[in-house]
Amino acid sequence: MSKIRIGLYVDVERPWNEHPFLFRRFRIKNRQQVEVIKRLHNETVLVFPKKSVVGKEELDDASSGASGVAETPTQEAEDALWLEKRQHLEEAKAYRNERRRLMKEYKQAAERVHRLTNDLSNAPANAMHDAETIVEDMVSHFEQGESVLMNLVNLPDGGFSTYAHSLNVTVLALSLARSLGIDRDELHQIATGALLHDCGQITLPGSIMHKKGKLTPREQKVYETHSSAGAKLAQQIGSLDDSTIRIIQDHHELLDGSGYPAGKKGDELSRATRIVSIANVYDNLCNPRDLSAARTPKETMALMYRDWRGKLDPEMLIHFIKSMGVYPPGTVVQLSDDSVALVVTVNPDNLLNPTVLLYNPDIPRNEAMMTDLAIHEELTVQGALKPKDYPERMYEYLGMTERIGYFYSKGDR
Repeated sequence: MSKIRIGLYVDVERPWNEHPFLFRRFRIKNRQQVEVIKRLHNETVLVFPKKSVVGKEELDDASSGASGVAETPTQEAEDALWLEKRQHLEEAKAYRNERRRLMKEYKQAAERVHRLTNDLSNAPANAMHDAETIVEDMVSHFEQGESVLMNLVNLPDGGFSTYAHSLNVTVLALSLARSLGIDRDELHQIATGALLHDCGQITLPGSIMHKKGKLTPREQKVYETHSSAGAKLAQQIGSLDDSTIRIIQDHHELLDGSGYPAGKKGDELSRATRIVSIANVYDNLCNPRDLSAARTPKETMALMYRDWRGKLDPEMLIHFIKSMGVYPPGTVVQLSDDSVALVVTVNPDNLLNPTVLLYNPDIPRNEAMMTDLAIHEELTVQGALKPKDYPERMYEYLGMTERIGYFYSKGDR
């Protein structure tokens, strides 16, 4: 133990509640940790040479399990680490409570979208009142000057619907619009158009709307009528402006003319429509009709950048990618200490340091650690992982489900 030193990657081999460290395995970063490890281990400690960052001779000595007379660490050093651990646990508990609150708000908002969509035909005044309430609340959060955090909401397949999709598209479109510096009036138009962009789907047969697999060519043609049907419904309401109706009519049109229903291209598409189109494509790729075709947020960003730049506004697409972050919410990442985590919150002002949910089998799932990497600088994201890169137990522990949602919160935490 006399060879234990800063830079070694060790395993303290103790249950979660019997050591003061955040993780069982970690790289020693200061003298305080050295002394506490010596107290936990009288003779030897498990060392991982390949993950350690000290000289070769020192590694040979340490990995051989060399023992010696350890210095007696001060009780203050261990007490300080236990205090830090308890503080981190309280911080993680606060993050978990915030996520539960956001999930509740998301579900309530999706239900409101459900109600207003059903009211569009029979009670349009009620529908527009509900839409205005939702839009005003959302726009007030995304106005310039406010700090807005983008949050992941995990949804089971059965809990996802066209209403959740509409909510996702609205949140994503507002995030993009905010990054472009758009004023409140246009934010309002964008939010209203995004919220109602798929309202024409209420005219489609249930056999198409509820079909789980891929649509046949004939069914696809029927499905594509929802844009024009939605615009007609919006015109009949009488209280929506032309900009909002154009979003509903054109949200599946693409810059190269390959979209539907009219094959519009280029300048025929408004700025607001282009914004909603990007948000719509993103959510459709993450949450497709055929769940087996779903892509991770990170994969979706790469795909849009590679294959959609001729179809979507290229400058807006770059802004969208930047606003969502290098590791958008829903991305599974590997951290600098080799641990695995799920990105749950992104701060547009600090994209490289999201808040993450940490995988740690030593901790019960309902007490899973969450940490803001902007606060804990010793941890950094090293890269994104694909589903094949990690086992099913990690997927389940992190609470990942088939579908994802996005919601917002203020960044004054």
